[in-house]
Amino acid sequence: MLLLLEGKGTAYIQDRGVSRWDTCAAQAVIEAMGGVLSKLTTIQSNRSIESYQYKVSDVNLDLNPEAHLTKYNAKNKEMGGRNPAPKVTGENVLPYSNVCGLFGLKTKDKDLANRILDAIQKVQKKVSPQYS
Repeated sequence: MLLLLEGKGTAYIQDRGVSRWDTCAAQAVIEAMGGVLSKLTTIQSNRSIESYQYKVSDVNLDLNPEAHLTKYNAKNKEMGGRNPAPKVTGENVLPYSNVCGLFGLKTKDKDLANRILDAIQKVQKKVSPQYS
């Protein structure tokens, strides 16, 4: 995200989980500069670029059925260390964890987003996103 903020990057893609406070300040600046930070799952599922909005709740409302628990996103840290890692549910993942991945652009250019999404889908055929 720093490269977007510095004007040196075009896109930011992350399939690994983060907590809301890891991204909220950068998102505010990116969007103030005309860019966008969206859930990766949103742009993959319907090719729309929507600003990521954290849903405040005691359970995680941004669930991704493909995501796995880790020691960083699990309410019970012992569950996050299992191999294979269990899938996330609203009850076993921390409410502020993003398990949907992130997709950032320095502009809201739909043509650029579609070209990048085409590349993501091409790579995804060989290597699936981790969503952890």
